[in-house]
Amino acid sequence: QADLTGGKVSFMHDGTNTAGDVAVKNIVSIAAPMDTHKMGMLAWVMQRVPVDQVAKRMGNVPGPVSSLGFRMLTPAKNLTRYADLFMNMYDQDYVNGFDSMNQWMSQLGDYPQEAFVQFTRDFMKHNKLYKGQMKFRGKLADLKKVKASLLSFAGKGDQVAPPSAVKAAMKAVGSKDKTYVEVRGGHMGVFAGSGAPKNVWGPAADWLATRSKS
Repeated sequence: QADLTGGKVSFMHDGTNTAGDVAVKNIVSIAAPMDTHKMGMLAWVMQRVPVDQVAKRMGNVPGPVSSLGFRMLTPAKNLTRYADLFMNMYDQDYVNGFDSMNQWMSQLGDYPQEAFVQFTRDFMKHNKLYKGQMKFRGKLADLKKVKASLLSFAGKGDQVAPPSAVKAAMKAVGSKDKTYVEVRGGHMGVFAGSGAPKNVWGPAADWLATRSKS
């Protein structure tokens, strides 16, 4: 999430021209990993899968395949989630959150082939964004040039983007005003679970309110 209320952040740099700032004053990230080598099972898998070959055979990655991949990262949760639902049938917020998450996971769109290759090879396997080596259209993404205020949320139970992978942003990003917060929830529950309004969206709104005044 970016708050476009003023200020500038230098992000893209081609090595010769420092122009290219965009009007971003505040950044809120939720369950966003930075050091991908700290992403547990997913990092282990990405180091061993021949991504380019898989992508060439598959083309665009179908949404159901992405959904299956996410579910395979938390096998124990898949076995217990309906039991958890049964135990929380009295809690309408929990039921609504469960239904929303279930529908979202079953309706993931197809992932473009080239974007999938860059994401899995450069971002996941080689950790280039964290190392300051990631390029977009030939331009280097230098996180040390980011000056916007940063609020980063991590889920204590997140098995996709563990807290250690998310907290790495505090070191990688050049902003002086940086805040890191751990809240209850898994990778998707952090921003879409029943506790998200209280634990994430409310605090994020308050944080932005103090930094978005003219």
